[in-house]
Formats: sequence, C-alpha cells, structure tokens
Amino acid sequence: MKGFFWGFFLIFLDFSLNLHGHEIGLFPDFLGFLLLFRSANRMVHLSTRFSRLSRLSRPMLVFSAALYALDLLGLSANLGMLGHFLSLGCSVGGLLAALHFSRAMLELQAQRTEELHAQALHTAWSLLAVCQMVSYLFLMNVLLSSVLALLCLGAGIYYLYCLSRCCRAWLGEG
Repeated sequence: MKGFFWGFFLIFLDFSLNLHGHEIGLFPDFLGFLLLFRSANRMVHLSTRFSRLSRLSRPMLVFSAALYALDLLGLSANLGMLGHFLSLGCSVGGLLAALHFSRAMLELQAQRTEELHAQALHTAWSLLAVCQMVSYLFLMNVLLSSVLALLCLGAGIYYLYCLSRCCRAWLGEG
C-alpha cells in the first residue's frame, strides 16, 4: 500500500527546478508510475481494478519517462503547445490511475465490510480531477493559472491525505 501512496505522491505533486530556462521536475512522474505498476501487480488477485491500473501504468511509465528525458535535454521548451498537450496526457494518465485505484478500494471495502475510507478517497479524486481540468482550461491566463495551480496543489494534498487514511485502514492502522 505504501507504494501506491508514494506513486501518487510523485505523480500529483509537481515541483520543478528552473535552470537557465530549462525546467526539470524534482519528482519524476515515471517513478510514480513505476511504483503504481509494481504495487498494482502485487494486488491483482484482490480486484480487477488493480489489473487495469497495472495495464495503464506500464505505458504511462514509458510515456512519462520520455517526457522527463525531453525535459532533461531541454527539448520540451521548444515544443510549445505540443509540450502542454503531452503534459496534459501525463495528467490524464495519473487521473485515470487514481480513478482505478479509488474504485478498487471501493470494491475492497464492500468485500471486507469494514470502513476503508474509500468513498472519501473517491470524492477527493473527483475534486482533484475537476481542479486539474479547470486548470488546463485557463492555462494561458497567467493570473488564473497561478491561482488554479495552488488549488490543484491543495486538491493533490487532500487526495494524498485521503489516500493515506485509506491505506492505513487497509493495513489495520486506523
């Protein structure tokens, strides 16, 4: 379960370092997708949703690693709008992975008949998805984009909080 938490942590919390006009992510998404892939493979026997998460994480691992390589080489800055669309693809992949995870936890909660806080996790996913979609709609407006980026950060932190509660409940720690 800790692999899921750290995987989504790396995917949803984006902090970058700017060096001479080159932006490099400090928390690479591809490491997050690698953790999701490994963790989902360990849990496939519990829910088909983990199988879907595993199948989604593999190509997203490759896709996000390619985007990270473009960032490291300084080529993503030259892509313009295409770079934004590629980044959007990575965000959509992360949201789909989180959706599969939250639905898997809803299934596990129903099977175990004990509270795993899965509904709160699913609600947090909805909030995160709306924040990210609205943020991409207003990407060209500098002021709104900055405010919405902070909202996305807050939604991402709230999602991770709900995820940690869900994981602790699964492990019997709370």
